[in-house]
Amino acid sequence: MVFFILVRFERGERKGFKITDLEGKEGILAHQDFKSQFRVSKYGVNIKNLEEIGVKSILRALRENKIVIIDEIGKAEMFSNKFRKAVELALNSKNKVFGTMKMTSQIPLLIKLEKGKIQRFFI
Repeated sequence: MVFFILVRFERGERKGFKITDLEGKEGILAHQDFKSQFRVSKYGVNIKNLEEIGVKSILRALRENKIVIIDEIGKAEMFSNKFRKAVELALNSKNKVFGTMKMTSQIPLLIKLEKGKIQRFFI
């Protein structure tokens, strides 16, 4: 099971990011006009959509014993405790986990991945 992030353009200008799973469920992950206490640069982060689409997709893949593909694990996603827990569950499972992340992250879970403390993650 998979979810991925797409850049959302409006009138040729990047305004936000959309989260989508392979079953077609999609929503806005972050947008310039979205009001949120969670922000990455000029984008307000929509934790509800991340959890309803991304977290549920990860957990469904684990239940169904499928490959877990996450694009991406970044600062916006790390605002969600449910997301962090789902990623850790996936990494500690027998499932194969493929994901993308920024290599210069200062987020503890990502530092563990970057330093190779979690071996089953492919970048």
